[in-house]
Amino acid sequence: MKLHTEIQGSTEWAALRSRYYTASNAAAMKGCHPTKQRNELLRETKTGIVADVSDFVEARVFAPGHATEAAARPLAEAEIGEDL
Repeated sequence: MKLHTEIQGSTEWAALRSRYYTASNAAAMKGCHPTKQRNELLRETKTGIVADVSDFVEARVFAPGHATEAAARPLAEAEIGEDL
């Protein structure tokens, strides 16, 4: 595993995700992602063309996920004794 320190959502983070498979892609790589098939991930990686995210998906899928992650981060940080 290689640790990267780019800030999520930053230009550097987006560039990193366009060059490497990251943990965010693990479920699609394993074929168990609820909305992205493995072949779709491979096609995106090969072509560099990523489907646009609709406002609905942003509001109903990503936003709640980001909120959950933000709420869980202090708990995880307290458990491991490090900043995430």
